[in-house]
Amino acid sequence: MSIEIDQTADIEACRDLRRTVFIGEQGVSEEEELDDLDSVAIHILAKVDGIPKATARILIKGDTAKIARVCVLANLRGTGLGAALMRKTIKVCKAQEGVKRSVLGAQMYAIPFYEKLGYRAYGPIFLDAEIEHRDMTLDL
Repeated sequence: MSIEIDQTADIEACRDLRRTVFIGEQGVSEEEELDDLDSVAIHILAKVDGIPKATARILIKGDTAKIARVCVLANLRGTGLGAALMRKTIKVCKAQEGVKRSVLGAQMYAIPFYEKLGYRAYGPIFLDAEIEHRDMTLDL
């Protein structure tokens, strides 16, 4: 199994993965999922044997990199692909000039996953697309 994880300009491949996971599996509306921020985001795409399987996006605002839209296809969850995707995404965040921290809104079940990568949760639980989340932060 060959794994490649890198920045990509193939936004449509990223959107297809997000449609499968967020819209298809989690019931998020297409209007909520597909926003106008893709054009200004940095996209990370993980391919397994040349086929897109996971993605994330980064939005830079001042000294903060916000990671969002992190998803892995169901058949590859628990294989380490998500952690590898996040390690690459964090590395890209660190490479952005002036960026000092990374933040994300984690679905509640995923908090332990992000904690293993060094993130810490803060603040109250909130709803995003009717799904409970908490904010998390990582100093870079």
